[in-house]
Amino acid sequence: MKKMYYTLRTVCLVFTLMVTGSFVTSRALGDDVPTFSDPDVTNFAKTYSDFVNDYIDAYKAAKAGDNSKITALQAKAPQLQAQAAQVTGKVKPEESSKFQTFVAACSQKMLDAMK
Repeated sequence: MKKMYYTLRTVCLVFTLMVTGSFVTSRALGDDVPTFSDPDVTNFAKTYSDFVNDYIDAYKAAKAGDNSKITALQAKAPQLQAQAAQVTGKVKPEESSKFQTFVAACSQKMLDAMK
């Protein structure tokens, strides 16, 4: 269980750093999913927000002894990483601040859940 938990945690943190690292980091509050001029970027934002919520649920379940949600998330992580790589270049310069603020808020939400 611990190995699977740490694997998922590492995958999520690496993914978060990968996306956040593409932009200048800044902190934001709020859980709203922003929209962007490119529908692929908006779709990714929704997918990532859902992943973050699923991650928090899986983390809580793992702490309670249920690893099934973690296993499901491990299968989703590579797909989400590929989607992130595709949209990183599609974020328009005037929207990059909004995008990076959203990603930073998601990262903070996950970190807060692990406290």
